[in-house]
Amino acid sequence: MRITEEMVAPYRPSGWPGLIGLPGDGTFDSTLPGRFFSGSEEAFPELGNGSGEPVAMLAYTTSIPKLTPGLDWCAVEHQAGGLICDHPHFVGVRLAIRPPMIEPLRDLARRYFEAAGGHFYRGSVLASDVVCYVSVLAEWGVSCHRSYRLLQEGVYPIDATPEALTLIADSPPDLDVVRDQLGQAGLAIVILAENSD
Repeated sequence: MRITEEMVAPYRPSGWPGLIGLPGDGTFDSTLPGRFFSGSEEAFPELGNGSGEPVAMLAYTTSIPKLTPGLDWCAVEHQAGGLICDHPHFVGVRLAIRPPMIEPLRDLARRYFEAAGGHFYRGSVLASDVVCYVSVLAEWGVSCHRSYRLLQEGVYPIDATPEALTLIADSPPDLDVVRDQLGQAGLAIVILAENSD
C-alpha cells in the first residue's frame, strides 16, 4: 500500500520514530493499522509468479521516521525464512534495479532458495552463512555490516551506502534526504525474492 507521512504521523509517538513490526507491536501511541502493510506479492506481483525476479527496496527495517515527501513510499509485509514463514515488515521505496545487476541478484536468490532444507531463517542463520554471504557482497564492493541480521531466505540485505545504491539502482533517491536523523530506523537496501513455502 502506498503511504504518506500524513497517514503514519498519528500513530507515531511525539518526536520518535514508531517501531515496525506486526500491527499492535512497537511504541506507537496506538496500533499502526494492519491495512498499511500490503503483502509483498500484492505490491510486487513478480514475487508470486514463479519468475524468480528479485525486487529491491531502500527500506526502513526497524522503525518509521518522518517520511520524506515526494517519494513513492510503500509498506510491505514479506513472507520469508523458508518453511518458518517469517513475515518481516518494511517501509520504503522501490528501487529500479540496474540491468547489469538483475542476473547477479537472481543468482543470489536462487542460491538461498530452499537453503538448509527450507529452514534458512533469521533464528537459524549460522556465522558461516553470514561469512559466505558477506563474501558474495564483497565481490560487488558492498557490505552488510549493519544489516546482516535481516539475512534469511527471501530477504537479502545490503547496507544503504551511496556506493551500494549506485551499484544496485537506476536513479535512486538521495540517501541524505531519506536517512533517519536519529539513526534508529535500520535503513538498508533489501533484496526481496520468492520464499520456498
